[in-house]
Amino acid sequence: MCFSCRVKEVYRLEEIQKIFLRLEMKVIKSSGGIPRLSYTGRDDRHFVPSGLYIVKTMNDPWTMAFSKSHNRKYFYNLKTHKSIYEVPVESIAPFHVCFAERLFWEWGEGVQIHESQKQDPNTEKLSKDAVLHFIRMHQPSSSGGREER
Repeated sequence: MCFSCRVKEVYRLEEIQKIFLRLEMKVIKSSGGIPRLSYTGRDDRHFVPSGLYIVKTMNDPWTMAFSKSHNRKYFYNLKTHKSIYEVPVESIAPFHVCFAERLFWEWGEGVQIHESQKQDPNTEKLSKDAVLHFIRMHQPSSSGGREER
């Protein structure tokens, strides 16, 4: 038996802007002439995204942080309070953990993702700007960010 599986592109959370740069409003088949949000992959294929999966990649009790003094990522064990720069094998979340603990950010009606979307943004829903602001506030260069090692 033979089958093919097409995997979507994977980005780290701090690289989420790369996803937004590949989004555009396009008139597509069966859209009735109304532009729809479209994603263009590296292979120049287009599709209409319905949202974004955010997948946990670190296994408990591990976390990843950024050392300002060494200007690099490190891995911290919350149980043992030990930190190391090399990725510990046991810190990598297995597939069942990644799958079970993933989050889906649905890009439905009222979710503002692209500047040229012609819809009234729903302030009760998570927007692109809110996500980017959250990430910026937690990046190493921002004040009040992650703990320095």
